[in-house]
Amino acid sequence: MVKIKDIHDLKSLKYQNSVLTIGNFDGVHSGHQQIISEVIRNATLLNCSPILLTFSPHPLYFFQKDKSNFLLTNESLKTVLIKELGIHTIITVPFNEKLANIHPDVFIEEYITTPFNPKKIIIGHDFRFGKGRKGTAGILKEKEHNYGFSVEIIDEITMGALRISSSNIRKFIQEGKMEEANKMLGYDFILSGEVIKGDGIGKTINYPTANLKVTNDLLPAQGVYAGYGKINKVKKTALINIGSRPTIKDTDTISVEIHFLDTPPETSLYGQTVEVRVLKKIREEKKFKNVEELKEQIKKDEETAKKLLLNLRK
Repeated sequence: MVKIKDIHDLKSLKYQNSVLTIGNFDGVHSGHQQIISEVIRNATLLNCSPILLTFSPHPLYFFQKDKSNFLLTNESLKTVLIKELGIHTIITVPFNEKLANIHPDVFIEEYITTPFNPKKIIIGHDFRFGKGRKGTAGILKEKEHNYGFSVEIIDEITMGALRISSSNIRKFIQEGKMEEANKMLGYDFILSGEVIKGDGIGKTINYPTANLKVTNDLLPAQGVYAGYGKINKVKKTALINIGSRPTIKDTDTISVEIHFLDTPPETSLYGQTVEVRVLKKIREEKKFKNVEELKEQIKKDEETAKKLLLNLRK
């Protein structure tokens, strides 16, 4: 990834003969994946470099600086997902006051033609640019002959009656509807973070947990989820608790705890970065009468999670 500090750095890149796509790509969901696939296909046909131009921070953060619990993927994960799809030249430019107020024609010249000289631009139908979001995919297509590039606009992609979009996926995740979210994402939602020391209560009841200092901006709704992750490259079924742990210590603080099934209790993950894929919410978080009742419920949760992953592998 090339992270640009200002427009002068961007102008100095001078890429030649590219196939370019532009957007926020939050979530790198199945709609984005179709755009990226089309970029790679065209770049191969035209013998060009596939390039993706994106922005940081997300424009909504620029306009609403107190926004939280919003982004589907942080910058690091977004980059990894895009590279896995086959685009390795990712240019990130700062979204600032200059970019927010730029005239659409100036954007085309300074952010597209001068640095990238694209043969083709491939964008989603809802792409907007320039002051007041006056620049549209249609306007960009009208400029084809002025600048010598062609524009391909990817139509809206739907799943059932719903449009595949970051906002719809975000809503599903916030409601704990992970199956619907994952279908739109085109992969299983990822929670990641460093394992930090907790209060150690999980170990005392024979259910040790990895307490995550998550890097995610967006968290699923509170509750217990089935998922999976890897320990020492071995795939493990996981129970994921997102909530305030009311039976143990009822607070307003939301924590993310991972219990990896069939893992020796002495396994230490402190200081390691762990990723877990979240598959399905299996129950609400609740306050039990005592720890013994909680342990009985965890046993049931384990069986539910095992069956779920077994069925998914069939």
